[in-house]
Amino acid sequence: MTNVYGLLGAGLLVAACVKLFRHGPSARYWALAALVLAVAPIQGISLAGLVRAHTGDLSVTSVVLLLLGLGGALGVSERRAVSVCVVGLAAFLYPMALGIGRFDPYRLGYEPRILLGGLALVVAWSLMRGTRALMVGLVGAVAGFGLGVHESVNLWDYVIDPWLTIWALVQLWRGGGADA
Repeated sequence: MTNVYGLLGAGLLVAACVKLFRHGPSARYWALAALVLAVAPIQGISLAGLVRAHTGDLSVTSVVLLLLGLGGALGVSERRAVSVCVVGLAAFLYPMALGIGRFDPYRLGYEPRILLGGLALVVAWSLMRGTRALMVGLVGAVAGFGLGVHESVNLWDYVIDPWLTIWALVQLWRGGGADA
């Protein structure tokens, strides 16, 4: 299951990159063709497999956002809300996990009771605010964690990854952006 999930995530990443350079109504078809070609094995390995080997598995939140973005269901306000949340999480998680301070929030992901409570608050906030993408991404991350679809056993790896953080920073730098 983790291999299928990892290849799907990498294939969606390739498809999203193709869609960045194609505009108009045919962009979705090009992205779909890129996804199919990315996951198709050629002489035993696929382009998605190569991407996955170099980047690791994407978080479930990233995969959900890629699906929503490729489907055209990720508007500017949705991207902005997700970006603010992701950058906030990254600012909390990454420096402290690298040893700045005495507390390591990454450890919470191994026994995620407290982290699940925090995510439930963020989901409730996103529901009240009307940001479906954030809600679906986080609920998908928790469901994926429960199913064990990711190669990791840490809930943080289902919620956030460095590529999602880079995307969020670019979105905020662009002011939400017109097309992502």
